Formats: sequence, structure tokens, C-alpha cells
Amino acid sequence: MPALSLLLGCAAVTGNGSSTSRYRGDELSTPVPLPAVTLTDTAGKPLNLQTAVKGDVAIVYFGYTNCPDVCPTTMADLGNAIRKLPSAEQQRVQVAFITTDPQHDTPARLRSWLDNFDAGLPHPFLGLGGSLATVQATAKKFGVVAENPQTDNGKVTDTHGAQVIAFSPPNEQAHLVWLPGTKVSDYTHDLHTLLTS
Repeated sequence: MPALSLLLGCAAVTGNGSSTSRYRGDELSTPVPLPAVTLTDTAGKPLNLQTAVKGDVAIVYFGYTNCPDVCPTTMADLGNAIRKLPSAEQQRVQVAFITTDPQHDTPARLRSWLDNFDAGLPHPFLGLGGSLATVQATAKKFGVVAENPQTDNGKVTDTHGAQVIAFSPPNEQAHLVWLPGTKVSDYTHDLHTLLTS
């Protein structure tokens, strides 16, 4: 899993098969700090990611709205997982979706697409973008692969890392990484554990 290894650097992972882990995702033995990055939100305004999620559990995911499968499935699963938390815990979770295809994913398109997944949640999902160079530099800070989007006969394809990264207080550090195919119940379990630890 090359994208995951980039994220972790020297940090070891306790796999979800470990009997000692409290989590069902992949636990990082050495937490990774949330990078101080400023992107553009769906209102077209600059947003500093650290400031936006301070005090909450932040879930960061890179993807694009034209993705036919993994991205919408992941966003839907995250929305459903958060809805299963007690209302007080829902208040403390913020999802940030960073587009890897900023040419097509305008702020308005991002907002419209994310509205399909965050209905009824206390915090709308953050949609973030910028120039392609800025997004790719940001992805690199997270250890996420984000290649140049390709368009063929009007169809956009984009190769990007599909891991979901969870950052939590007190120092906004990543403690968990979930890989594609994670169950809604596993997200909910791990979020509750993060929020009550």
C-alpha cells in the first residue's frame, strides 16, 4: 500500500487485526500532525485547515466529484457513520474533502456534490480546493498520491490515494487511517473511541 506508507513515513502501523488495538482502522504508533494548509472553501474564501477543525475530530479525504465509485461511496459511508454517533459526538466531527480535480470541481460543484452526503449533520462537509499545484502540494504533506487528472472523450479520471485520515485533539494529530472498503460500523466504532478516549 504505497500511499499509506508515504503518509506514515517512519510511523509504525498496528493493523486492524491486532488484538491490542482499540480501533478497527489502522492505528499509527507515532501520530502525524495536521499540516497547516490554506485552501479555498466552497464559498470561494481561503480556509486554514488547522483553524477550521480545531477542537474537533477531523476526517480528511482526497478525491474528485467525477469519481464513479470510491469517492462517493466513502463520503456516503462517512456521513452514515457520523449519523450513528450520539448527537453530542456528531457535533465534534468535521469531514474535509479536498478535490484532486480543481479544474472541474468548482466551489459550487463541490458544495452541491457534498450536500448529497452530509444532510442532517451538525457540520456540513468542508469542500476544499485551489490550483492543481496547491492541491498536489497539500496532498504530498498528507502523504497522499494525487496525480494529474486525465480527460478522455469528456470523461475525467484521476488517480489518487483513497485512504481516510483521522486527526484528533489535543494536538490535531492523525491517529488512524482507514482504507477503502471500511464498513460504516467500523468508522462509527473508531470515531466513538477517538471521541471518548
